[in-house]
Amino acid sequence: MGIGHKPKEYSAADSPPPNRLNSDSDLLRRIESLGNIGHWELDLATGQSTWSEQMYRILGLNPNGATPPIDLALELIHPDDRKQVDDAMQKALESGDLLKIENRVVLPDGSIRHLISEGMVDRNSAGLAIRLFGISRDISQEKQKEENLQKSNLYLENIFNTTQDLIFLADENGAFLKASKSCEKILGYSQSELKGKSFRDLVHPDDFEATVESRKKIMSGDSSSDFQNRYFKKDGSVVYLNWSATLDETSKTVFAVARDITQLVRTEAALKADRQKLSIVLDASPETIWALDRDYRLVTANTEFLRAMKDVFNWVVSPGDNLVFGIDLPAEFIQEWKVWYDRALAGETFSIVRKVTIMEKGGYMEVSFKPIFEAGEVVAICCYSMDITHRKTYEESLKKLNVELAESNRGLEISNKELEQFAYVASHDLQEPLRMITSFLGLIKLKYSHVLDEKGLQYIHYSVDGAKRMRDIILDLLEFSRIGTQPESKQVANTADLVQEVLLLNKKLIRDKNALIHIGPLPNINCHSSTIVQLFQNLINNGLKYQTGESSPEIWIEGKESETEWEFSVRDNGIGIESEFIEKIFVIFQRLHHKEQYSGSGIGLAICKKIVEFHGGRIWVNSVPGQGSTFCFTVKK
Repeated sequence: MGIGHKPKEYSAADSPPPNRLNSDSDLLRRIESLGNIGHWELDLATGQSTWSEQMYRILGLNPNGATPPIDLALELIHPDDRKQVDDAMQKALESGDLLKIENRVVLPDGSIRHLISEGMVDRNSAGLAIRLFGISRDISQEKQKEENLQKSNLYLENIFNTTQDLIFLADENGAFLKASKSCEKILGYSQSELKGKSFRDLVHPDDFEATVESRKKIMSGDSSSDFQNRYFKKDGSVVYLNWSATLDETSKTVFAVARDITQLVRTEAALKADRQKLSIVLDASPETIWALDRDYRLVTANTEFLRAMKDVFNWVVSPGDNLVFGIDLPAEFIQEWKVWYDRALAGETFSIVRKVTIMEKGGYMEVSFKPIFEAGEVVAICCYSMDITHRKTYEESLKKLNVELAESNRGLEISNKELEQFAYVASHDLQEPLRMITSFLGLIKLKYSHVLDEKGLQYIHYSVDGAKRMRDIILDLLEFSRIGTQPESKQVANTADLVQEVLLLNKKLIRDKNALIHIGPLPNINCHSSTIVQLFQNLINNGLKYQTGESSPEIWIEGKESETEWEFSVRDNGIGIESEFIEKIFVIFQRLHHKEQYSGSGIGLAICKKIVEFHGGRIWVNSVPGQGSTFCFTVKK
């Protein structure tokens, strides 16, 4: 309720107003639980503190227990963070600034959580701090995600700097975003020289169409795309590359691995067809590569494959050993690999991703199978295995994040439905009794004005005026509730045109008050035009309204650009605002003057604040009593 507002009294015949206390408290608890936010309050005179239920849960305490004394509560703060917290609280108490701090707490079970807290200080008329209150949010999960992401990025960077193969990240247009350090050795280009180049700049003209077709498959989601082409090196010579690539659907980024097969191609060209299966070139790849013939016998393998067979199966494998019938492993495991080998022996090139269950470390492996042809028939198959555990972990974390976002969206949908219901009640049910009161009082005045004395007519006037003011409050509340629920998307608008629209609407008022409006250069912004018009309407009306009457109103409207946002100011020469009310004026129903002095419902600046925050900005005021006020706000680019 606003300052000085007297609650309505009800007689025994009246129906009492609905008690929303329990439902509001329940809604607050649900909101705090949804956002993992708790609120708290500290009486600085008594040292008594009060916490919400969610605050207890965040700190690992029983909500039904007694509130711990402030000294014990402060002991929950991590020892390394206590001085920082103490300094921040002292600064807030001494300066009156907002308290905002991030720190760790140690729960009774020894676990550590990260909190971010914001608070304000209440002062009495003498300026002494009497109460500190605020909210705390548990950001432990965000911190853990940041750490995991840093580890993942470090792992990826190590791969880029140590692999002997070429690794590229490319955007959906084929431009290289990042290349591994091996590009200097294989292509002769530095990593910075390749960044921004397209595959079109490097691919051999004879391989261009085939490369484009392979890229189309990759962009359509075919992660098994495995192809060869030729690239021009920096010195103009040609290198043969064998590619495997996959598409990240979320970012539309292509992850490609290319192996320099120039020597292999030249060797294959020099060898006879009957020695094709012996021409597989093994390099120092950290991944496992092996080949087997039609009878599942090992033809050749790289060192990593031999090491893996010894470590996992305790089997020192040699060429000629049977990889299906010559090892003592569970039948289901052997049958699974036999099916894949048979597919490749049938002439199919493919890749599979499997979960590793026979190794303690677990994880995921991507295995590629490629048939080797001789005289048009498959004589052997080559297999390539790569550990993709980190990639799968990242994909699973993305899926989890999508689920969390979906749950948050459901919560927002429920909130929006409640706002729509409120809007319906405010626009229909709440206004109808007021219209009836106003109408019947008008009829009484019309029919019985000759009977009523001056006092009676004055009572009718007060009643009608009160009903009208209540209707204005309801309409303002309705407008307040609708902010942020606009179905249309933001569009680019010229703020100078929006301000002119406001001035046109207030043309008569500006003329009657003999006001001067100065408009500086104003930018184009991405916004909901109707709400920005309402924002300027409220600020300009305030500049016209809150005047001493000794001079004509004068208002200056300006805008300027910063790196990430647009900043606007609306300055007037009005009565100004006392410093103690600077924060209070943006709170709903907070009126600083009696209605006899200045009309209004006390919602206008609260609506302004909500509009600005809906556009990702902030609003504040600088004022000198008797000299005027400057309202500033920002809109995110």
